[in-house]
Amino acid sequence: MERRILAVGGDRRQTWLAELLRQQGEVRTLRVPDLPDTAEPGPCDLLILPCPALDRDGRIHTAGEGLDPGRLIDYVNQKTRVFGGALASLRPLLEPVCASVADLLEEPETVAANARLTAEAALLLTQTETESSFLNRSCAILGWGRIAKCLASLLRAHGAEVLIAARRPEALAEAGSLGFPVCPLSDYLCREELIFNTIPARVLLPRQLEGASGLWIELASAPGGLPELPPLRALPAGGLPGRFLPRSAAEVLYRGILRTLKRSSDRTLT
Repeated sequence: MERRILAVGGDRRQTWLAELLRQQGEVRTLRVPDLPDTAEPGPCDLLILPCPALDRDGRIHTAGEGLDPGRLIDYVNQKTRVFGGALASLRPLLEPVCASVADLLEEPETVAANARLTAEAALLLTQTETESSFLNRSCAILGWGRIAKCLASLLRAHGAEVLIAARRPEALAEAGSLGFPVCPLSDYLCREELIFNTIPARVLLPRQLEGASGLWIELASAPGGLPELPPLRALPAGGLPGRFLPRSAAEVLYRGILRTLKRSSDRTLT
């Protein structure tokens, strides 16, 4: 029997993902960009929510006005498997009435691939904003997580001068072993032309921003790392894969869904 799949909301990633999911069953859509609303009453087998699922108002993220999460109950039953991103707030609503709730932004392979896409998209965003290449430009990356590591490699490949500022000694040691100049975050002073922040906390003191004149690219989740009233220009950079690389981002999510379904199937067989 063909799977019944419902894709809800999201950005252009969800549009491409809906098309990919047609390989797995009959796909209907609700508030998906550029696709008609074809959702029908009754439960589906797979419910595909956006990544992240909720907007700032706690509603399902859509291109327009957000969708009330309570509406999802009309499309699920005990056989429905739910996929999406940042689903913690929705678990109390969905887990009692669904077979499973899988957060794709916690699936290791998806997280790693998404970090690479975020780094690539950060380069595209910055080049679009500055109308310049990275050759010989001074850049700093704050933090040394997945996105920072991918970004550092890409910036260096594009000819940029890259400094890594991080808190943990082991992070500085690893970055230094790869040939990057490093600086403890507490000693860092914002002097570079481009400053990419990946730390989701305001960790810099006002003195560290004195004399700064570069462009701050905010890659971290809220509240980000930039203090209020900074002396430099900030460029919000949230949701970059969906904004710049939606087709590739959808492919990453699609592979994550298939892996999760396969793991579940394997557990059932054993």
